[in-house]
Amino acid sequence: MQKTEVSVIIPVYNSALYLKECLDSLVRQTFPYFEAILVNDGSTDNSGAICEEYCLRDSRIHVIHQNNKGVAEARNKAVELATGNWMCFLDSDDTIELTFLEHLYEQCLKDVDFVMSNTNGERGIGVIKNAMVLEGNVMINYILRNDILSLSGPCAKMFKSKIIQCHNIKFPVGISLGEDMCFLIQYLNHCNRVSFLPINEYNIRSHEGSLTTRYYSFESEMRCFNIWYAEIKKFVNRLNLPVHEEKELIWHNMTGITFIRCLECLYKANHDKELYEKINILSSIDENLYGDFSIYYHPKRLSTKTMKWLVSHRMFPSFLFCGYFYMKMFGK
Repeated sequence: MQKTEVSVIIPVYNSALYLKECLDSLVRQTFPYFEAILVNDGSTDNSGAICEEYCLRDSRIHVIHQNNKGVAEARNKAVELATGNWMCFLDSDDTIELTFLEHLYEQCLKDVDFVMSNTNGERGIGVIKNAMVLEGNVMINYILRNDILSLSGPCAKMFKSKIIQCHNIKFPVGISLGEDMCFLIQYLNHCNRVSFLPINEYNIRSHEGSLTTRYYSFESEMRCFNIWYAEIKKFVNRLNLPVHEEKELIWHNMTGITFIRCLECLYKANHDKELYEKINILSSIDENLYGDFSIYYHPKRLSTKTMKWLVSHRMFPSFLFCGYFYMKMFGK
């Protein structure tokens, strides 16, 4: 009987246009010892039928159909059912090169807790520049000082199933965007030895309507920020650095981006709220957060610098008006 080493987890929702290409790239892998768990999360297009088609064609593929509960619950369901020693996540509109699983699994044999590689996507190409296995503080420093956390999704990585199971690590439910980065940092807080692989064999498809192109409610975005902030603080604290240096690393690594996204959604997404309600929300945020954001977040784009300045000086009406104007003028 074929041994299962890797469980490939694929949440599926209305991805019929891309799903066959995704699954074809999986079944053709040079590494054969995997199972694929597809969770059809209440698709209303032909995705469910495509899942069943591939399940009949390849005994390594298993399909679960459920009512729509969101990508976090879909992934969590598959994680519960996974039998492989390692887990790998694949989005149903992405593809992987033929040797992707083989190359990542080779690294798993080096007594590591985790394997990270680059992606072929907007931010993922060339982030990891050299093949290496690092552990302890050297590993943490490398991740924090080389923008490795910009690869914040679960894809193009290998997770040790035992770590996920022993520490009950889950994708947080109730977050519309960012549950993957929360999962990643929670997992990293239980890792000591990591393999970094500078290959680009995971192909991200960005298209209109994909999750990364949307903004959600302030409440959802802020919940994501709070989970991320708590976990990245734990990760950085493992280095026992001076407070100033700790805060620089915390805000440099996705925290500033995630915080300003919370604020931006008040003019990009929360159209059901009046201006005074939005100002009250901004006024209610912890002053210490604004203080650290002002000191330690260093954006590169002029527009983001402007928005940061307005928020840091508590000029909330101007922040909202400028943001709305910029969005209308430039579409983002």
